[in-house]
Amino acid sequence: MGVPPEIEAAWLHNRFTQIHPFQDGNGRVARTLASLIFLREGLFPVVIKRHDRNEYITASEAADTENLSPLIKLFSRLQERILIKGLGLPA
Repeated sequence: MGVPPEIEAAWLHNRFTQIHPFQDGNGRVARTLASLIFLREGLFPVVIKRHDRNEYITASEAADTENLSPLIKLFSRLQERILIKGLGLPA
């Protein structure tokens, strides 16, 4: 059995940001890498909207202390939100 995409995406996102290869844009590239994990599974890319920004930053900081749970939960909630919206269901 494989690793669920939200766990793999959170892990890859965190590991990429840990190496800080660029002066700027590490978060954008990390979200793109995480998005590739979801797209590979037939899901949606990671989109952090303005109202999700604080939660995203807090979750990323928690991941830096080896606690991936908040980032996994955020990625899961984002997937759930877009699926509900795509199905036209009330949020």
